Amino acid sequence: MKTMYLARHGETTWNSEGRLQGMQEAPLSERGMAQTLETVRYLSGIPFQLVLTSPLQRTRAIADRVAQQLGLTPTIVSDLQEIDFGSWEAHTWPEIKAAYPDTVHAWGLRSMSARPEGGESLAEVVTRARRVRFLLESTPATPVLVVSHGAFSRVLIPVLLNLGASSGAEFDLPNGSVSVFTLDTTEWEASAIGRTDHLTR
Repeated sequence: MKTMYLARHGETTWNSEGRLQGMQEAPLSERGMAQTLETVRYLSGIPFQLVLTSPLQRTRAIADRVAQQLGLTPTIVSDLQEIDFGSWEAHTWPEIKAAYPDTVHAWGLRSMSARPEGGESLAEVVTRARRVRFLLESTPATPVLVVSHGAFSRVLIPVLLNLGASSGAEFDLPNGSVSVFTLDTTEWEASAIGRTDHLTR
């Protein structure tokens, strides 16, 4: 039996403004810094053998601290970074929908060929998620901590659970939330998705 914890980074200033971040770096908000510390406090009580993280700083804020407290070195995995939303990044959804209505519609339908202008197609993101699944299943380490992003995690979770890509929109993954999955032989199961009971705000 293998156990994996999937954490989402704390709130950033762009999250609070409703701006799409994607590959862009935005600083943690005051609330996000509090969420980060509370998530670190919660996760540091779990005896992780491996910490995997997106290279973006908002995820490293959790992964680096947890790893340090457990005497580990986090492994940076580029496949865990947020979806590349290209020209949509730094804009709010109303702005994006007004500028790119057809592409936004296709993305909302989870079309595999949907691609934000200058960004990744959903098919490419699914391929990344499958590589992450393979990595998780290949390592003997357990439990494993994965620190990633909201949009990418909504693709990764359906890949883990063998669900259709369209199901990702159903998962509520607030900033600082933690989801827990177990692998029994070849099938992953979710025991918690989007838990926030460790957060005070």
